[in-house]
Parts: sequence; structure tokens; C-alpha cells
Amino acid sequence: ETAVGLWELAAKQNFEPAQKALERIRSQINQTEKSDWLYVAWFFVSATIVIYVHVFGHFIACKIFGIKTNLVSFGFGPRLKSIVSGDTEWRICIIPLGCYAVTATSNSDEGGIFPKTAVLFAGVISNSLFFAVVMSGLYFIAGEPSILDSTGQRVLVLFSETMMMPFREMSDFLMGVREE
Repeated sequence: ETAVGLWELAAKQNFEPAQKALERIRSQINQTEKSDWLYVAWFFVSATIVIYVHVFGHFIACKIFGIKTNLVSFGFGPRLKSIVSGDTEWRICIIPLGCYAVTATSNSDEGGIFPKTAVLFAGVISNSLFFAVVMSGLYFIAGEPSILDSTGQRVLVLFSETMMMPFREMSDFLMGVREE
């Protein structure tokens, strides 16, 4: 919504690349097929997995530092299934878009600053490790992302020219650079 708003602003200023980009964006939005919703579904599945890994990192850090974890819930809303293991209740809830953990020392001063700081950073660290494992696996399976250029040479692709074009046009517009 914000990006379209910026493109509309640029189009009103008669910036031709912005007008063309806005037309492309609107045509793509109007031509959304049912298969495009698969990308939305993959986004929610991916985000949920990342959140689960993040909260599991907090949970592991709590266990390492002896902080009691009362509840780990996968999802929100009414619970579908609940299992108690040791002093932790594990829940699976009806809305699977998230995860959270409840510790016994959430609002108290016991335990000190180092364990709480370690638990705080454990989520980010677990996400980083998860990302490294997934990307290493993709690299091992698929190899480097590359394409063949017009001369037949294999070229490493980090960002494609087509993908970066709208951003380059907008930055040129915002910086006052116009191609005549």
C-alpha cells in the first residue's frame, strides 16, 4: 500500500518511469491468479516456522539457565491438545500463526541479568543458526543461484536486474535524477 502510494506520488509528478511502474503494479494486482495465493500460504507457513524456531530458542535457553517455563503454546486461541512434560505444559492451539512461551520469572528480579539477557538473545541466535542450516542445505542441494547470460557464461545471481529496477527508478526520482 505504501509502495503504491509512493509510485502514485511519483506518477502525479509526471515521472514517466514511475507511471510505467505503477501501470505494471496495477496490472499485476488485477491479474492475480489463484496460484498466486500459494505464495501467501507459503509466507504464512514460513513465518510460522521461523516463529516456532525463535520461541524454541528462548525455551532452550531457559532450560540451560534453570528458568522454569510454565507453558509453551504453538498457536493462539482455544487449545486443541495439551501435554504436560515435567513442569512445562505444551499446547497446540486452533490458530497456528505464532508461538509463545511463559516463564515463571517473567516479572521478577530473581535469576540475575545475565540469564535473562541470554534468554532474550537466544531467539535471535536460534533464528540465525536455523537460517545458516537452511541456506547451507539449499546451497548443497541446488548450488549457487546462477543463470546463463547471452554469451553462454554462467553468471551468479544475487539480485536480478528486473527485481531491482523499480527501486532504482524510485531512488532516482527521490534523488532528483531524471533520464531525458
